[in-house]
Amino acid sequence: MIEIENQKRNRFNQESRHSMIQKSILIASYDPNIYDTVSRNLQELDYDIRFAQRGVKVLNEILDGNVELLILDVELAGMMGIELLPVIKKIRPRLSVILITDDLNRRIRQIAAEEGVVYQAQKPMTPQESNSITRVAEKVIDRLYELQHIAV
Repeated sequence: MIEIENQKRNRFNQESRHSMIQKSILIASYDPNIYDTVSRNLQELDYDIRFAQRGVKVLNEILDGNVELLILDVELAGMMGIELLPVIKKIRPRLSVILITDDLNRRIRQIAAEEGVVYQAQKPMTPQESNSITRVAEKVIDRLYELQHIAV
C-alpha cells in the first residue's frame, strides 16, 4: 500500500515538474510578416511562440532545448534556412520542422526529405497555407504530448 502511494506521488511530482517547463514553437524567418501570420493562428496552442531572424539566434534557441517545433523559412538574415537545417538536425535529430519556401526546387525537396521535414509550406503565405501549418503543428504537438505521457 505504501509503495503504491509512493509511485503515485512520484508520478505526480514528475508531471508537475514537466508541466512547469514552458515549451515553445520557434518561427524562424527574415520576414516578420511570416511570424505575424503564423503566430496569430498558433496562439491557441498554449505554447510560447518565439521569433528569430538570424541563423545564430535559431541555433541558440535550439540549443536552449525547450523548442518543440521549428517553423523554418528558407530565407533568414545572413544565410539560407535550408543550409541551416542539417546543422539543426545534428543538434536535435528528433526536432519536428515545418519548412516554408517560395522555391520547391529539386534540391530543396531532397534536403527536406533527407532531414525529415514534416511539412513543406509554400510562399506567398495565404490564409489556407497558414491554416495548414496550424493543423500540422497541432498534430505534431499532440503526438509529442502522447509520447511524453507514454514515457511517464
